[in-house]
Amino acid sequence: MKKITEKWKCVLLAFLSAHSLFAQNHLTRTNNLLRAGDMVVKQQLEFINPGLPGKNIEWDFSDVRMVDDKYQLSYFWPDEHAKDTVIGLEHQTRYFYKLSSDTLALTGYTNRTTQMTYDKPEVLYVFPLKYGDSIRTDFSGTGAYCQTVELKAEGYSKTVVDAYGKLKTPDNGVLDVVRILRTKEFTDIGLDNTRMLLKTYQWFTPGCRYPVFETIRSFTLRNDSTIENFSTSFYFSEINREELNFNDSVNADPSFGHEAHDSDILVDCNTYPNPVSSQITVSYKLQADADVSFLLSDTKGLPWLSVPKLKVEAGNQEQRINMTGFPSGYYVLYIRVNGKVYSRTILKV
Repeated sequence: MKKITEKWKCVLLAFLSAHSLFAQNHLTRTNNLLRAGDMVVKQQLEFINPGLPGKNIEWDFSDVRMVDDKYQLSYFWPDEHAKDTVIGLEHQTRYFYKLSSDTLALTGYTNRTTQMTYDKPEVLYVFPLKYGDSIRTDFSGTGAYCQTVELKAEGYSKTVVDAYGKLKTPDNGVLDVVRILRTKEFTDIGLDNTRMLLKTYQWFTPGCRYPVFETIRSFTLRNDSTIENFSTSFYFSEINREELNFNDSVNADPSFGHEAHDSDILVDCNTYPNPVSSQITVSYKLQADADVSFLLSDTKGLPWLSVPKLKVEAGNQEQRINMTGFPSGYYVLYIRVNGKVYSRTILKV
């Protein structure tokens, strides 16, 4: 066998290095599917230009200005039986997501004024995703504005893994990242028949389920002109990323978006109804007898209720928690099973 010359050795090492980064930045269902029970915190920033697509790009987002309070995005199940569906709550709007095989799709949304249900869902991801992959789907739906004006939405959504490289964060960290660009062009028929264009850039890094950075640009399309409505950026802090690390036992979810490990005694856990007005039921399954305790705290970490450690037998179990009289807002339910901690986000209304 011929010896590898220094020149070709350098070429080979460069190729392997690039391939290693490329391989690490695959997005997979296990590692990157949104997960019921997670609460994501992101800080709004002044708009940052997302830059060009391509390989080995360097993004310097270290010098940014914070412009608003932190936004919270939480995920939860609609009920104990809909394990292929999860709801994302942000800005008082509920977004409904459905998982079918390796495809994650948006099936509708609702808030105080608008309700929309897609008869043809908007496909967001088809896992796994790697640099160069592209997904384009048409979507359509019907709904209502203030329960009086009929609405219809139709358009297309395109997701492209368009870049990878290194990103310098506001925390002055440097991360290997891959970037996803989602382009959504659609018409809302019913109010003003406006044609809209929405571009969302998201940067993902290995070990994190959710993006580390996000830039959103919104446009109105009129005749031959494109009018920008707003542009903004968001940063997902290092602390929140560590809390939501997909390898972390805290927040581990043996259902939507997470495969249970053989070492997990807790193999299934649902909380319902969620949102809750009075009493919430924790339905869970144990693979073996275990010590189980519960702690309910608010998002500031202040405890509101605890259930002391109990000896619980293997199999299907339930624990009811009375939240009557609790202030409205988000709570975190911690479930400790033989010393291993899981968590669920609860919305009290």
